[in-house]
Amino acid sequence: DQQAAYRSLEDVQRRLAGEPVGGVDTATISVGIASYPEHGVGADDLQRTADGALYWSKRHGKNRSCLYSPSLVRIYSAEELERDAERAVGLRAAKNLVRFVDAKDPQTANHSQVVSELAHAIAVELGLDEATTEQIRLAGILHDLGKVGIPDEILQAPRALTDEEFETVKQHPVFGFALLEGLDLNPVDRWVLHHHEHWDGTGYPDGLAGDDIPDGARLLALADAYD
Repeated sequence: DQQAAYRSLEDVQRRLAGEPVGGVDTATISVGIASYPEHGVGADDLQRTADGALYWSKRHGKNRSCLYSPSLVRIYSAEELERDAERAVGLRAAKNLVRFVDAKDPQTANHSQVVSELAHAIAVELGLDEATTEQIRLAGILHDLGKVGIPDEILQAPRALTDEEFETVKQHPVFGFALLEGLDLNPVDRWVLHHHEHWDGTGYPDGLAGDDIPDGARLLALADAYD
């Protein structure tokens, strides 16, 4: 039955977590479970409901199993699944660009990963819900994406920047926001845009102050400054 399948898959996940697979440290498995006749009277119906549960698992942190429930899981159309696949491709490209940015300067190597881990830890400590903490983790990875548009001679300048150079650097949140356009990452893209705003309004790019700064952006700013 469903619960037995759920327990069996959890056991598989636990065993996989301790085994190196295919040249990587560990493998994860995301599963959607649907059963006959509760969730469908034919193979197509069961496939559709199981797919819906699978996508719920992937959207909520991966490496988990989800029993289909109409109150929890929405069934996606073919068009929506196609958009989701395109979004995943775009997100992978963005993360690769971030790694490229970090690798260009030894002084900032792994900076985005560290900020991501710090921001996620702060979010957990604050008791934010799981979906939000995962969004925070992603925003930490992507926060400096826009630096791919800043010339190397400015990013790696072995001296204080001129006023003009600093104005160029201040555009990197805007560049990052633009690169995330179309990936349906709200509010992550807005946090990336505003992660250099300051409580007193002296930050950039929009000079937001106080509670006008999105909470996620404020949290990112703390983690970024700490690193």
